[in-house]
Amino acid sequence: METKICPKCKKELPLDMFYKNKRYKDGKCSHCKTCLRSYAKYTNDNIYPSSTDGTKVCAKCGKRLPMTDFHAGKHNRDGRASYCKICAGGMSSNSSLKKRYGITIEEYDSMFKKQNNRCAICGREYTSGRRFHVDHNHTTKEIRGILCHNCNVAIGHANEDTDILRKMIEYLDK
Repeated sequence: METKICPKCKKELPLDMFYKNKRYKDGKCSHCKTCLRSYAKYTNDNIYPSSTDGTKVCAKCGKRLPMTDFHAGKHNRDGRASYCKICAGGMSSNSSLKKRYGITIEEYDSMFKKQNNRCAICGREYTSGRRFHVDHNHTTKEIRGILCHNCNVAIGHANEDTDILRKMIEYLDK
């Protein structure tokens, strides 16, 4: 029978006393099941609350959100990522908005509030999940507004060319 030594309790234990983990050469966690269970993150509901109501707490923003607001994550027991889609997308961080568009999260929120939390083109209302996109002129870098994913992609596929967009409208009006 193969054995392994747990670095925490220093005991030599059979491999079935270690959880499976593909990251390790032997396919098992480095710490035994007993030691892992003793760690706060596996037992303390204040740190990683377990939920049976279909919600989860984001490890970054601390908000309790529906499980659908988290990407699939094969490394977590619940099958979902640790960060919500907003935090994982980086749009909730000041540094990302500053770097890409030269604005802060407060300026983003203010602009979006002026649009009544709706897409500047189609009027789709933001409910939850992924933040809307900052639309900007790629030549002048001037920010035009906040758009939903579909409107942002439509403008991008038309290469921001108003002639192409007019032709698209004419085509749809046939």
